[in-house]
Amino acid sequence: GVITNREASAALGLSVRQIQRIKTGYEEAGASSLVHGNTGHKPSNFIPTNIRALVAERAVGLWKGASASHMSELLFAEAGRSVSPKTITRILKGAGLKNPFSHKGPRKRRRRARMERFGQMLQIDASPFDWLSNGSMITLHGAIDDATGSVTALRFERTECLDGYFHVLEETILKLRDPRVPVFRRPLHLLFPQPFKALPHGGAAGSRGRKDPVRQGPGDPGHQGHQGPLTPG
Repeated sequence: GVITNREASAALGLSVRQIQRIKTGYEEAGASSLVHGNTGHKPSNFIPTNIRALVAERAVGLWKGASASHMSELLFAEAGRSVSPKTITRILKGAGLKNPFSHKGPRKRRRRARMERFGQMLQIDASPFDWLSNGSMITLHGAIDDATGSVTALRFERTECLDGYFHVLEETILKLRDPRVPVFRRPLHLLFPQPFKALPHGGAAGSRGRKDPVRQGPGDPGHQGHQGPLTPG
């Protein structure tokens, strides 16, 4: 049968102009015009087989232990061929070789779900900074409610110390004792940034070597704080 250019374009998902170009090419060169012109041709950025073999051979021999960037420089110096580090990595991967300097993917971390209600957990931390913009470093101690993200107390000290944390905790408790502040009638858990050790002058220093926070609550070993819920008195 006979169809129009518009009907052919709708059936093939092409524009009318594309159909017209296909018809013209078929009339001039026959069925061979329907084959793409790049069919059978290698792309301009194709890496020859001998270069791939050279990279794989050197990677386990003379270049062993070098990074992909260094291998790229060594290849250019030896064979005069410029190949990007990413291409070097693909060549090594295709040859079943591992790049010792390859970057690992980001670790997938599961975020802890927030507490359900205000007052269940209090996160406490301190941050040294030039808060007054006068060149003097002072430390801001603060407490944040885990459920709502609201700041319950703040206090400045010369350095991070246990006294600053105690004042922040005291101010938070006084606010919780206010009948106008909602309180969840359950024991309060504290989330400190790191454990502390006493100093001779009466302060405290954190153990920066530990990354995991210390969660202290009424049921935790060594807890000597408030043993019952913080409720309006």
